[in-house]
Amino acid sequence: MASDLHDEFDPLEQRAIREWTAMEPSAGFVERVLQAVEEDKPEARGGVITPPAAANDDALFVPWKRPWLGLAIAVALIGMAVALHFVGTSRPEVKDEAREPAEMSGLADDGQTVTPEGRGNTKDGAGKPMPPRLHRKIEAYLNTYGRNYGDAFQFHGSVVVTRGGEVKFARAYGTARRTSPLVTHDVRTRTRIGSLTQQLVAVAIMQLVEDGKLSLDDTVAKHLPEFPVAGELITVQNLLEHSAGLPNFTDMDGWGGLRVEPLSTAALVDVFKDSPMEFAPGARFDPSNSNYALLGAILEQVTGESWVTYLDRHIIRPAGMVHTHFGDDPEDLGTALGYTRFSDDEIQLVSSVEPRAFQAAGGLSSTAMDLANFLIALHDNRLVSAATRERMFTPTVSDTYGLGWVVDDAHGQRRISHPGGIDGFNGVVNHYLGDDTVIVCLTNTDVVDCRDVTDGVADIVYGHEPSVPVEHVEGELYPARVPSYVGVYTLGDETRARYDGVIDDDRLDQLERVEFAEHAGGLMMYIPGHGERRMYPYGRDRMFYKDFAGTLATFHLIDDDAGRPTGPAKMVTLEQGDFEFVLVRTDDPPTVSLTPER
Repeated sequence: MASDLHDEFDPLEQRAIREWTAMEPSAGFVERVLQAVEEDKPEARGGVITPPAAANDDALFVPWKRPWLGLAIAVALIGMAVALHFVGTSRPEVKDEAREPAEMSGLADDGQTVTPEGRGNTKDGAGKPMPPRLHRKIEAYLNTYGRNYGDAFQFHGSVVVTRGGEVKFARAYGTARRTSPLVTHDVRTRTRIGSLTQQLVAVAIMQLVEDGKLSLDDTVAKHLPEFPVAGELITVQNLLEHSAGLPNFTDMDGWGGLRVEPLSTAALVDVFKDSPMEFAPGARFDPSNSNYALLGAILEQVTGESWVTYLDRHIIRPAGMVHTHFGDDPEDLGTALGYTRFSDDEIQLVSSVEPRAFQAAGGLSSTAMDLANFLIALHDNRLVSAATRERMFTPTVSDTYGLGWVVDDAHGQRRISHPGGIDGFNGVVNHYLGDDTVIVCLTNTDVVDCRDVTDGVADIVYGHEPSVPVEHVEGELYPARVPSYVGVYTLGDETRARYDGVIDDDRLDQLERVEFAEHAGGLMMYIPGHGERRMYPYGRDRMFYKDFAGTLATFHLIDDDAGRPTGPAKMVTLEQGDFEFVLVRTDDPPTVSLTPER
């Protein structure tokens, strides 16, 4: 079932936010969580990066990788991953075909970058060598996705790497449109970028601050006097840093029905403006898409034009983002369609989601190359001054979040980044400031998490071996033993005590009821309120589901002398990395809807 990728953090996740972990915990996650619980100005450069001209070289069809929203079970179930899934959307664009840059960078056969003469000679990172055979290494890594799990788990999207303003890697893979005829990805293929829209909005707000038209200390009420009483308390800075206390409109009852049609900025604000505050402004970091919807309204009030028009004139065009627009056209063959993973581990087209409904909280579609150009323009002081940029990149109420940006250290240097997502799409931008390296990933499925992809690519760029996704090989199914697995289980007291203070109680509570049921000759795992997942045999009394974290379920049975189960399993152990959860059988009846005939 399709669902908005939204931002939701529990207390543990807030303490562990510095890791900005992907949905399924990666290697070393345990150590990072436990540790978390313990507790110059570059010369301006002009020009824009444009994609290589050889379309056939760019549109390599490489299948692959993992379920992220569809695998809500792994997150909700184990409950230990930071899931910042902001909304992304799109809408009618302010379009100007004349903006197409004249120069094109190309990729040579040896994988080295060919760039226009003179470009980038004074840039940060220019001249610093990339690892040899960079292209081959990145593609070998990307090919590890879906190697055992198949097409739905392969990577479908694009990846761009730049250093010092020069393209080092720009390739597209997989399927953009599962139509007839099938359309493969190209580096020019537009995708919905989700909350990555918010980073452009944040820069726009800071431009207005620089121009003296706005202050970070301004209240919402100053510019939107009709906003309810909370407007007297919430400042522009609160909105930028996600500390306003506004409820997330994508979590509200009825949003599923509203998001199917375009909404104006005012209509979107009406969705949440009368809802009670969740906490006092400035009290804590708690991402909400409502914050940036409201910033869009303020931007329009201050400038007298739509936030889309302002961004187009002051950010999109100056940065050379030639394929970035508000909204998308599903009929345009250059626009990717979004796909989501269902419980049968097949991906299906996402429908009934109108990106224009999300406005400034996520209304743009773009390309990986355009987003790289945005980061480069920001770094070059073409959009805001160095002082303003530094203010944006300085953590405020959260120790890893500034004014619209995740800020942390990686590979021995400062990194600014952000993820974005909407039904069927997700993406990530990363800028390693020390050597001016940009890594961008966009994909049109909710299976592969771009945060994992960019982390792996960064490992390669900095000379390390990337962590490849865990993909178990399906083993033999013992059909006669499957009925012994069926039943309702609950989290054991010892397990709860073991993870007390490590994993938030609300997350552990999600394991209070876990059901296993026979389905189509196999087994389904179901958690009420969080969906179901098909399970696959891994060995005798062991099953797995496809989550890229290697989650295994071991059913504990007692056999008679003939090797037959003497009764149903008394407990099941869920293993995910270094975590182990023991669930004990209960006498509760199973959910009626989960039956072999379902």
